[in-house]
Amino acid sequence: DAGGRMRQTGPIKRKKGDLYLVDCAVTGSTDGTASDPRCSLQRIFEYNIFPTVRALVGPGGKYEGYTPVGQGDGAGPHVEQKFLNFLRESCAREGWIWEPQAAQMPHANVLDLSVFPAISRRHCTLVRRRGGLHVVKEDEIWEAAKEVW
Repeated sequence: DAGGRMRQTGPIKRKKGDLYLVDCAVTGSTDGTASDPRCSLQRIFEYNIFPTVRALVGPGGKYEGYTPVGQGDGAGPHVEQKFLNFLRESCAREGWIWEPQAAQMPHANVLDLSVFPAISRRHCTLVRRRGGLHVVKEDEIWEAAKEVW
């Protein structure tokens, strides 16, 4: 404006409080900052995976009495010491087992060999059913991913 201040004149992209997707790196235990966000696997395990497993193997759960065995591979975020300590301590406290996977053991990693390809194929099938072959928007990707999960 005339006083030298900047003023937004175009369309508003976001309002305060709106949720939106941002790119971020996956880490073992680091959350990052507002300007450099990170996706912490520790938080995902602590608030999503472990409570779900606990409900499945706990009293009244579908797999009541089973002993879960978690397996981790050698991917970068999976071998961060703070994250590994968290996994080991959490599993020990619950009476579960955490087994690291040795390098060069793809025969033991069922996720790489069958689960991940099956998820990918199912996701592609769902997206194609919803709109044929086209560039898929982020919300369509997310909705199909939730359905596959």
